[in-house]
Amino acid sequence: VANGVSEQESLNIAQQFLKNSPTYKFDGMEETLKHKETLTLRCPYCWQFIFTFDSRQAGYGDRTGQMLAQVITPHTARITVEQGEVLYAVLDNEWDMLQQEKIGSDKLLGKEWILQSFIDNGESITLLPNSEITIKFDPDEVTGSGGCNRYFGSYKITNTNSISIGPLASTEMACPDIMDQEMKYLAAIQKINIIKITENKLQLTSNDGKTVLEFDLTS
Repeated sequence: VANGVSEQESLNIAQQFLKNSPTYKFDGMEETLKHKETLTLRCPYCWQFIFTFDSRQAGYGDRTGQMLAQVITPHTARITVEQGEVLYAVLDNEWDMLQQEKIGSDKLLGKEWILQSFIDNGESITLLPNSEITIKFDPDEVTGSGGCNRYFGSYKITNTNSISIGPLASTEMACPDIMDQEMKYLAAIQKINIIKITENKLQLTSNDGKTVLEFDLTS
């Protein structure tokens, strides 16, 4: 493959990553490891590989010193490789293999995030001064300010980094200078497919990478 990493090379990278992961190294049963499926993603040189294997005991990660249930435990691993790099790796939709921690929503829920940068369909939007755009995820709904109006609606997160937002509704105040920006934001936020949280930053991105919203955690 010119200038890129082939599917077979990416599969080898994913499989080696899995074999080196603490859960598998601790008590994975090599004879049970199977490559079940390959999904071709929209980004260039991107694939998600799905593997299954059994562990001899329950739990995740390096469980040295823990009291463990001696039970054969089946696992499903989803590993995404882009340009030869593992970007996403999750066991059983429960265990983040990159961060080596249980997947939870504590990093996201109940916190307010403020928009810092906004790319809409490939075009960088200069945010207007004095128009604070925010987002907050609660267990049952997403809320925030579009800069003028409050908005609210539903959302769904699956597989730790996949998200869908909407449909959204909002209040109907008129703010002539801000309405165009607010409408673009509310349309963009409903095109989002990928969520990423690092430290005090939240990034929401569309699958094609043309819409990107970056937020900072409010203090």
